[in-house]
Amino acid sequence: MAAVIGTGGKDLSIDEAREAIVGFTIFNDVSYREIQLREMAFGLGPTKGKDADQSNVLGPWLVTADEVGDPHDLRMSFEVNGAPVSGYHTSGMAWSFADLVSYLSKGQTLHPGQLVTSGAFPGGSALDANIRLSRGDIVEMRIEKLGSLQNIIG
Repeated sequence: MAAVIGTGGKDLSIDEAREAIVGFTIFNDVSYREIQLREMAFGLGPTKGKDADQSNVLGPWLVTADEVGDPHDLRMSFEVNGAPVSGYHTSGMAWSFADLVSYLSKGQTLHPGQLVTSGAFPGGSALDANIRLSRGDIVEMRIEKLGSLQNIIG
């Protein structure tokens, strides 16, 4: 899941951070695990393993914050080829989006249009679910009120 910054700002309080969020969307952070594991073996973070064409997928649309209501009261699910893999409820998130935005704004300006992502929920990635995806597999992420995002592994 991703929050989209609307008004931006620097050194935002929790309340200001909440107000800075214009809406939410689904974010599929596609990782190339073979590359990522090689890089991490040398102490590097997941750089090229998360940085390729079509590897950061958003959508299918932006839902405004007022339409979403409480972003920490939504059901999420992850499916592969139509089969349920896992589910989660956003109430289990370790940090709220307001917490994340406030923290990220400390000492740096957040600008309208920037994304703040929550990361995968436990079991919400193929790696966590111990699934190896193959060319042609259809990955679907669903979040209540935000819709469904499908991607075909190429």
